[in-house]
Amino acid sequence: MFGECTQQTIKRLERVTEASNGQGEVDMETEWLNLGLDIIGQGVFNYDFGSINSESPVIQAGLSGTKRIRRLLILISFGCAFYSLQLISL
Repeated sequence: MFGECTQQTIKRLERVTEASNGQGEVDMETEWLNLGLDIIGQGVFNYDFGSINSESPVIQAGLSGTKRIRRLLILISFGCAFYSLQLISL
């Protein structure tokens, strides 16, 4: 199961590399999440989500949420640092 999913991921990455003549970019965060979803799906639920070979709505929803959270955390961090600088300069 792990080997099968890993081989599918490698084949997918090879296809992307060949199609772009080695110049393409791959979002590895998405690739790892797709791999993990398929491994967990097959190992725990005996279900193949097929997310390695096609976009999974589960992964896309999760990535959308995590990107929003990251942006929010960056803004909060920047705001706290800016506020701290304002207090220091007073």
